[in-house]
Parts: sequence; structure tokens; C-alpha cells
Amino acid sequence: MYKKIILTLAFLLTISYNTILANQDIDRYTAPNVSDVTESSATFMVPYKVSALLELDDKSQIYFEYYETNQVCIMIYPTPEYCLPKKTKIGDLSVKINNLKASTSYTVAYKRDNSIRCITTPCPTNDFASISTEFTTKANTNNSTSTYNNNIQITKNLWLGSRGSQVTTLQNVLIAQGHMSGSATGYFGMITFKAVKKFQRAHNIPPTGFVGKLTRAVLNEILTPESYN
Repeated sequence: MYKKIILTLAFLLTISYNTILANQDIDRYTAPNVSDVTESSATFMVPYKVSALLELDDKSQIYFEYYETNQVCIMIYPTPEYCLPKKTKIGDLSVKINNLKASTSYTVAYKRDNSIRCITTPCPTNDFASISTEFTTKANTNNSTSTYNNNIQITKNLWLGSRGSQVTTLQNVLIAQGHMSGSATGYFGMITFKAVKKFQRAHNIPPTGFVGKLTRAVLNEILTPESYN
């Protein structure tokens, strides 16, 4: 009799324990929180009910991965850098992302890095990777006449190593368009070179990093849009 009671209790405890584990697994499949969305930034955070379930080791391996939802990429190898998802610093369960594009849809999820532990042990699965969250940045409310000086145009070709006011104008456009971070320096270095290539890809121009006639035409349309209507 007692044996049956003990077996019944053990069975019920096993069911309860498995239910708790199942609920934890379900909670781990929870989308990240996205808040404080502006035209160029947003804050990503792992939900508290998820972080409360994680061990310290898991928390130290968490990172966010995000990308433009509707970005069209050509299937080539190696994959172009602009097509790859961007990753945040590992271990940050809450992070503010800057330099996003205005009026653009993004998709974000949190994951666990397993690259280091795979060297000596079997790779842990990413089985608690979150359901992704999609959000859209706000529209750019700045009027183009207040963002740029309409009397300025880029009239000459620019390339790696160029200097001067026209490089500054170029950099201001790249920053405003979300292709470059920081501030304009007037020097066309590697950061500007890479930003120009991103700008060219976004406007279906061969991504050479060289600011020639085609690229200047698009830049000048952004600088003085009314003259192209």
C-alpha cells in the first residue's frame, strides 16, 4: 500500500518537474523587448522573465543580432558585409543601438554565443534563441533645408585620401543617411570609404568606394532635392 502511495507521489512530482521545465523552455522562446525607438536608435532588452531563468554562464554569452527586414541581397559568395546581420557586444542583456536608418523596418533576436566552448566540448545548441521582434524606426522629421545647406553641392570626384569641405559635405550626408557614425572630419579615410560603399549599394551603384559622377548625382539630389523635381 505504502509502496503504491510512494510511487504515485513520485509520478506526480515527475510530472510537476517536467511541467516546470517545459514552462521554462516556453519562456525562453520569448521575443526581445524593443523600446525608445527613434529615427536612428532603439534599445534592445532580454525580457526579465527570460533573464531570471538563465544561469550566469548563459547570461555572459547572450548577444543581440539585428538586420534590415526588407533588405534585398544578391546570393553570392562570400556574402556581402551589408547583408550580414549585425551583432551586439556579448554579455549585454540591454543595449542601445545607434545609427539606424529612419523609416526602416528591422528584425532583432537574442542568441547565445557558443564559439569558444566548441573548441574542447560539443557545441551547445542555441535552443533558447528568441522569437524575433520586428520594429520600424520613426520617420526623419528634419526638413532637408534644415539638414543641409542647399547652396552646397559636391562638384568634384572624391576618393580615399581626399580632403576638404566637399569631403565634409559627403560625410554629413553619409552620417544623416545612417551609413557612417561619428562626426565629419573632412578627411576621406577608410571609415568614409566603407561608408561610401554602403551608400552606393543602397542606391544600386557599383560599390567601388569612389565618388564619381553617378554617386555625386545621388548625393546632390539628397543635398538639393527641389532642383531635381
